[in-house]
Amino acid sequence: MRTNHPTLLPCQVTNPLAEVTLHREFPPEKVVVDGIDISYDVKRGFMIHRPRPSHAGSLFCMANMNGVRQISTKYMLIYVNYPSSVPKPAIQASAASFHIGDNFSVTCTVFGEPEIAVNFMWEYPGQQIGRPPYVRERTDLVRQGGQVQQESESILYIDEARAVDDGLYSCIAENLQGTTIVSTRIRLLQTTLAPRKAKTG
Repeated sequence: MRTNHPTLLPCQVTNPLAEVTLHREFPPEKVVVDGIDISYDVKRGFMIHRPRPSHAGSLFCMANMNGVRQISTKYMLIYVNYPSSVPKPAIQASAASFHIGDNFSVTCTVFGEPEIAVNFMWEYPGQQIGRPPYVRERTDLVRQGGQVQQESESILYIDEARAVDDGLYSCIAENLQGTTIVSTRIRLLQTTLAPRKAKTG
């Protein structure tokens, strides 16, 4: 089951006069079919229109016709808190340029719905020579515009920068809806030596 997608339990019956009910295996109980959250169609089955965590578990259908009962196969429903959209990352470097030996970092931030996992990956120039990534990630709940949002952040650290670290830094942010890539370019500043003074005789 997904947050934003109806779930169908295909409990069709050959006789439309049969009484069909939905049941939970544990705890054993009859599931209320109110026609709003859950509805039933003889040709399709039970439709859960707004899946919630409380709907998860082992469910089965029971058909009753003239005192004869028949039980369907059991359906194991697993609830997934599904994001409403792909992540929208923002990328920010601690410096737009660097000298050889400098330390700098690149931060990728995503604001989204609480309890939605965001996975981060990085592409950076130093990968070409196998420079190991030093990455720190964190997740916090913050309030923005009167709403509670989840702030997911990944920081790529570059220590003692080399010439190979000049170039494009890309953050790939992914959730169950899809992937978004953002990039920023960081330039190496060449160190210029002071001109030698001419000797006078």
